[in-house]
Amino acid sequence: MVHGKAALRQYWCAALEAVPDSHFDIVGVYRGVSTLVINYRNQKGGLVCEVPEFDGAVVRRGHGTYLGHR
Repeated sequence: MVHGKAALRQYWCAALEAVPDSHFDIVGVYRGVSTLVINYRNQKGGLVCEVPEFDGAVVRRGHGTYLGHR
């Protein structure tokens, strides 16, 4: 769990350093009740959905889903 802007910055800096060729192409963005779904293709070509859940303007939690092998 990440609390605060400084911790969030540290989390993402470490994540981006671990995958220096990181990039994504947005496939779609969908709005729900207190949620947002960001569907994108990552640097490996995999489809991903990131789902932040909001409490007002604050993200309270979120998760990512990945298309498995068929």
